[in-house]
Amino acid sequence: MKTTIYFMFFLVCTSVFSQHSHIISGRITDEYNDAVPYAIVSVLSYDKSEVISQTSTDTEGNFTLKGNGNNIKIVIFATGFETYEGKTPLQWDKDISLGIIKLQSLVTELSGVVVSADRKKPTIRLEEGKIIFSPKESSITSGGNALEALQKTPGILMDNSYAISILGKKGAVVFINGKSTFMQSEDLASFLKSISASQIKNIEIMLNPPAQYDAEGAAGIINIVLDKHNIEGTYISVGSGASYWHHLRNTTDVSLQHNTDKLNINASYSHHFGYINYDYGSERKLDDKWYISSSADTDKRHSVSGNFGLDYLLNKKNTIGIALSANSHFGKGIINTQNDIFNKDFKYEKTIFGQSDYFKQRNARYGLSSFYAYQPSDNEKYNIDIDYVFFDGLSGVNQPNWHKDLAGNRIDDEAFLADSDRKIHIFAASLHQKFPLWKGNWSSGIKFSQVASNNISDFFSVSPSGNLLIPNRSNTFNYKERLFAAYIQYAIAVSEKVSLETGLRSEHTFSVGKLFPRQGSNQDYQENKRNYLNLFPSLSLTYQKSDKISYGFNYSSRISRPAYQNLSPFILALDGLSDWVGNPFLEPQKIHKISATATWNKTTAILSYNYTNDFSGQITEKQANERVIMIPRNIGHQNYFSTSILQEIQCASWYKMHINPSLFYVRNSFQIENYTSFSPSKWTFSINSQHQLKLPFKITGEINADYTTKQIANVNEIAKPSGGIDIGLQRSFLDNQLHLSFSFTDIFHTRRWDSESHLPNLDNYIWGYAESRQIKFYLTYKIGKQSSKTAHQSNLEEADRL
Repeated sequence: MKTTIYFMFFLVCTSVFSQHSHIISGRITDEYNDAVPYAIVSVLSYDKSEVISQTSTDTEGNFTLKGNGNNIKIVIFATGFETYEGKTPLQWDKDISLGIIKLQSLVTELSGVVVSADRKKPTIRLEEGKIIFSPKESSITSGGNALEALQKTPGILMDNSYAISILGKKGAVVFINGKSTFMQSEDLASFLKSISASQIKNIEIMLNPPAQYDAEGAAGIINIVLDKHNIEGTYISVGSGASYWHHLRNTTDVSLQHNTDKLNINASYSHHFGYINYDYGSERKLDDKWYISSSADTDKRHSVSGNFGLDYLLNKKNTIGIALSANSHFGKGIINTQNDIFNKDFKYEKTIFGQSDYFKQRNARYGLSSFYAYQPSDNEKYNIDIDYVFFDGLSGVNQPNWHKDLAGNRIDDEAFLADSDRKIHIFAASLHQKFPLWKGNWSSGIKFSQVASNNISDFFSVSPSGNLLIPNRSNTFNYKERLFAAYIQYAIAVSEKVSLETGLRSEHTFSVGKLFPRQGSNQDYQENKRNYLNLFPSLSLTYQKSDKISYGFNYSSRISRPAYQNLSPFILALDGLSDWVGNPFLEPQKIHKISATATWNKTTAILSYNYTNDFSGQITEKQANERVIMIPRNIGHQNYFSTSILQEIQCASWYKMHINPSLFYVRNSFQIENYTSFSPSKWTFSINSQHQLKLPFKITGEINADYTTKQIANVNEIAKPSGGIDIGLQRSFLDNQLHLSFSFTDIFHTRRWDSESHLPNLDNYIWGYAESRQIKFYLTYKIGKQSSKTAHQSNLEEADRL
């Protein structure tokens, strides 16, 4: 019955009313053959200049108009270009393809000085409701990875557990080229570390994604667009570099692209070899005792990534393609921890030494994607996408612990071994279509996805006689989820200055989680099923007052489903005094988001308000035997407000500055079992500034600085101020084929994750920092010439919840 309802829903959504109208299509470029997005294309009567039809170009410069008429002309207006007006009347009694129309840059003369329109896109900008950051040419991100580039993106904050927030709002999901990474937190961080920053073209931030995107993501969507283009002939790029502070590291990436009239091939390889240090600890007051912990963590894992893609043009209207990807983050690691215990008078009692010797670690992701695209005209397209992803994760860690008393004697030695294995199979298929309807553009689609996860965790007590399984701390957790989705979306230019886009998305989710305890365990078999349907409306309204002034309003409803591992009631020992456990009864968070934007020339202001119901977060709770346990729970609701400004300032002919100040407010209202109600709130100010300098000898310089005041980092955790300064230099040689860059990141080593939280009889102070201070050198050599045509990017998305 449900299948029938979805099918009927889709048929109703995609029905097109028969009418005798015709299509005018084309593509707008500049004199360098680069696409001109958001140009206004109008069909006017040739004599009276009455508007018959009107639209705007998409991000690739394509447009389609629908209608009919005799003696018409085409008029095109775009900021920074001369207005185009057709000189010959056209008869619109059949479909017309205008091909490529080139616009000329606007040039004015002031007192004998010729001034050309500066159309170079700023590093940070707002386009079609997206905040876009372009790190590709940055000397600071050269030689780094995608995770480091993301951490330096204005408006994005990341804590020590790699949870990503946008303007202080947690719950962002990450896509690569419009496709889900299928991962979250540490798994996502491992994946991003395997991608070279030099492969990134843009990082797009969507606070209110339209209906065509999955509703997952409380804060919104971050889409990392990799620089994969069609090219004329063959294009090769080879880059390699080194970074150093405590450890020497090497990053190397190679990419190959080849294009003919019918075939597009792209392939890439990258690796990141080297260790990295982390230092962190805590001071915890539990009842009448103090527990002071410090850890030295050396991550010895390496990253390797490879991709291959092939697109084949069957004819002018039909294209097929396939893409293969493999990413792996693997190696060893070691953590040495010291826990000092004091009584209520702060007199020393004993010390617990612990070690986590990771003798094996692997997070591998393998992907296979295929698509078929039918494009009968420039602005009409039908896509079928099929994706399969296999995630293979494992870890093995020896955990010896030993105690020392007041006299320094070693007592109570114990040793454990934790062995875990995680395999996840993901399949997704979608159908999307877009075509002109009436005076606008209609989009709709359906999608099915399935996730099957198998998680095995075994915990052993180690002794000279052998390893003994501890049944109460070992189990198997299987999780399966199916999601059926359908959406409709319609965009129309209401008038010459007002455009409207509205949509509705439906998602039906069915999931089941099964916990299988080991023989002899006190745990019982558990099975939790979920079955729910949600509707997610979206609305976007834009008023273009002039070519330099515009206003926008957006609304969307979103959801944040629990990460898969958070639903597993595993008990994971973090150190000698604390554990982490999942919660199979977690409910999805529901979010309503409203935002308004205003743009004046090169200044953009963004206001946003979010309300989250069934708000969830990690809570620290007291346990017996001096231990605490961390568990995710639904605990209340959250109010969030933010205001942000994107500003570009040309200070001098040799100095350009981008600043992004933000002010946001978070209030969490919750009640914890056995505790009273809490409503922690905090205003936070954050600023990011980028300074681009043209120096002598054709050297370009860059200085980046960021700073964030105190903020609510978790449910009731207050993060202390943090920030840093990076500098970089870059020089090109051999007619821009050879690029050399140098950078010094986090010069003063001030990017930290210090925080504190307070509950009755439990005070917790946390500190930590990574090896973020690094000196980097990177060399890139490029052969070939890129064109402006863009390879296929599927718009299939999945929830990043692994």
